[in-house]
Amino acid sequence: MRYISEIIEKFPIRKKDEQKTAFLDYAVAEAEKMGYAVRMEAVKKNRNLIIGDPDTARVIYTAHYDTPARMFFPNFITPRNILIYILYNILIVSCVFAVAFLAGWLAKAVLHIESSMMLFWIGWAVYMAVLFLMLLGPANKHNANDNTSGVATLLSIMEKLPESARKHTAFIFFDNEEAGMKGSGKFASAHKQTAKTAFTVNFDCVGDGKDIFVIAKKAMRRHKYYPLLQETVVSSDALAVSHLPSFSCVYPSDQANFKCGAAVCACKKLPVIGHCINRIHTKRDTVCDEGNVAFLAEKFSAFAEHISE
Repeated sequence: MRYISEIIEKFPIRKKDEQKTAFLDYAVAEAEKMGYAVRMEAVKKNRNLIIGDPDTARVIYTAHYDTPARMFFPNFITPRNILIYILYNILIVSCVFAVAFLAGWLAKAVLHIESSMMLFWIGWAVYMAVLFLMLLGPANKHNANDNTSGVATLLSIMEKLPESARKHTAFIFFDNEEAGMKGSGKFASAHKQTAKTAFTVNFDCVGDGKDIFVIAKKAMRRHKYYPLLQETVVSSDALAVSHLPSFSCVYPSDQANFKCGAAVCACKKLPVIGHCINRIHTKRDTVCDEGNVAFLAEKFSAFAEHISE
């Protein structure tokens, strides 16, 4: 599909303001060509692109358009194996602590610093510097899955959606998910009722893997539209769909700021570990399967059409 190749070719990095502006100009132009109403909502360096009216829409589709820093470790997510996810993150923190300890030891051995307080502050400064580099450091140059895949999915749904369903559907391209879900957090603060009640589906890392998870919060599972979502978004010959409750999964993304939210992601299955997303935030994030995006565009545009009838 053209959106994947165009975004990867023209806007592979969307981290600095000017890079984000270039992509937003493109997305606005695409939306206006399709006939959508578009507006920008900017709060404290968070620029969310809003298409349609999320405060009155029956369904909101979202994805973050910013891209991450290059990490020393991949952002390894195991949605259905919470223990492995926790242990992996403990391992990362332990490695960072080990680097900070080594820095303090070298300061003592090489610079002959004996003050315990001084050694503590040297270690702390190194610890914070490593965290800064992991979260806000040099940009990762390859972001096909995280989150070009989600952005391409939103644009593809917009393109596929029939005119009759558009007034009941909204789309939001969130800023700064990689900096702590700040864009969606600012939106939720400005639209409290919408964040509380809107049927919201977030696409994040949907391009690399043949197992599609739709991870829904409790309020969504109780919503009148949820059974129809389950009936509409079903497996194909190429892709397996699982509808899962959020209490049994872990998936850190923008749906966290919506009470009636769901995350959609694509996973691979590895021996012992199980389903995972394993290349993001590294130079190996180069896979965004066109079939995944086309499948999700078809299923979720059909769902939006059904609830508009």
